[in-house]
Amino acid sequence: MTEESEDKTNPFSFIAPVLLAAIAGGMAWGIRGQYGHETGAMMSGCLVSLALIATLNIKGTPIQLARAVALTTLASGLGGSMTYGQTLGLTQDGNLIGNNAAWAWGMLGCAIKGGAWIGLFGAFMGIGFGGKRYQPYEMAAIMIGIVVLYYLGVSTINSPYVPEEKILPALYFSDSWHWEPDAVDLSPRRENWGGLWVALAGLVMYLGAVKRDTLAARMASWGILGGVLGFPAGQSIQSYAAWHREALTESFIGPMVPYTNWWNMMEITFGAVAGAVLGLGLWFHQRRIAFDNDDAPTNPTITLVEIAILLFHFVLVACVDFISVDIIDFFYDLGLIMVIIPMTLVVRGRISPFLVVTFVLWMPIAGKTLRSVGYRNEPALGLIPSWIVYVIVPLAIGLAFAIYAFTRPSTQSEGKKYAFSALLRWSWCFFLLNWAFFDFPWPWMEWTGRTHSGVIYIVCIFAITAYAIYYKMRPEPQSES
Repeated sequence: MTEESEDKTNPFSFIAPVLLAAIAGGMAWGIRGQYGHETGAMMSGCLVSLALIATLNIKGTPIQLARAVALTTLASGLGGSMTYGQTLGLTQDGNLIGNNAAWAWGMLGCAIKGGAWIGLFGAFMGIGFGGKRYQPYEMAAIMIGIVVLYYLGVSTINSPYVPEEKILPALYFSDSWHWEPDAVDLSPRRENWGGLWVALAGLVMYLGAVKRDTLAARMASWGILGGVLGFPAGQSIQSYAAWHREALTESFIGPMVPYTNWWNMMEITFGAVAGAVLGLGLWFHQRRIAFDNDDAPTNPTITLVEIAILLFHFVLVACVDFISVDIIDFFYDLGLIMVIIPMTLVVRGRISPFLVVTFVLWMPIAGKTLRSVGYRNEPALGLIPSWIVYVIVPLAIGLAFAIYAFTRPSTQSEGKKYAFSALLRWSWCFFLLNWAFFDFPWPWMEWTGRTHSGVIYIVCIFAITAYAIYYKMRPEPQSES
């Protein structure tokens, strides 16, 4: 069953999906800076996909839309396994300021790493919205295959790596003796971007040549473009601030310079550009958006199996994020491996798509907020109230919303209600948890290094809310046939 989005006869119809995806992506990627790694980055996939469902008027049942959002959410975290701090350092570290060659090499590294990251993001977004049916065994095989390709890429492109002997890969974008030949205390990082590129290449070949999933293959290309443009664009702001701090201080934004978190400005810009490009790509290919028939009745036994397997994944992620268990960290700390279980469940599961983008996604965010806010020397709420406010309440809301959406009728009107409700709930949840993480940086109070980013997030959350209100107030579309 093909669900066409609204027609492209209006030459300006791309503005809404591009703009709202940029706003959602910028806010989510900026908030991700506090939560880090794969699970933090998943917020961006969640909000960007929901923003595109809203603005492109994509029609589907709750389970169809939840499945697309869940696949995009999981995939957006895959690049979080990459190291890039030292890559950024090539463009801004004090001892390298003025070194144009190091700056250019660092920016090239940003483009390469960003392209792999958002390329995977776009590929699975296309899988979610492309209408091709994937069976659990097929998705499991795909994920295992790209894990094998990942290790093949790391062992070739990102090798050899023997830093104690000053032996590094030929293509290396972290700190090295090439840029600092006299340094004695360098700690070059192990890079894995080559593995992700080989995995992405293998995935795209399968999608295009074997599965004939045109939307997925093309969205991978748009994702690569978004990453290649977005990461360097964000870092150009941060590196400019490092190279020209005095000029900025003397400019009209001078009073803001001491309070600006330039690293977070990089993250916000990266997310906004990536979201905008993905929005443009999905708008451009909106006629290829489709969902297969998914009217199979819910089997209580299968649903219980889904829940049990997903709880197993939930425990493993909790161990990786909050408990140091060597054997679990060794296997499950890599994003490509971390998502095998939920990816396999989501493609045909009935309740797992709803749980992945609520209970499972929210747990690391809520837990890290509690760890930052509730376990400080003088917590604002006390430990037990912090547990209630920052963990129990968000997870209870997420679980309740997942169950509610799971039980709704399988109609397109219910799907649209689900998507808009999810966009508002999850945007506000991420915003409020991060607001507590930021120690409530109200702009009328004394400014800190978090206030400037906080103001940007306020603008973003109210823009998302305003669009949702506008959508609710506009005339009802024609009824479903």
